[in-house]
Amino acid sequence: MDDSRQPVETNDIVLDVLKRIQAIFIIEQALTEAHFQQIEREVKRDWNGERPYIGKKLLSDDYLSARRREIIRMARGGESFAFIGRRFGISRVRAYQIYKGD
Repeated sequence: MDDSRQPVETNDIVLDVLKRIQAIFIIEQALTEAHFQQIEREVKRDWNGERPYIGKKLLSDDYLSARRREIIRMARGGESFAFIGRRFGISRVRAYQIYKGD
């Protein structure tokens, strides 16, 4: 295991953690306890001794907009809301709500 500190892409610790989770999920399509332990080790290594910045946004507006557009595109393309929900880690009901604009 490499314990050397890695440069982070953002000065917002929350976005850094979310990007790490997203990167693993895109490759693995699942998150296990081992993944969370890996993320914890990396975040502690890279942010140790820092005064982390926490931005005001809950999630990047760009990400949410892109996710919404993709959900709408998939639904219009005939994908089931159950499939869309699994793809994005949300319920089929929530996928439908996003599609309808709620």
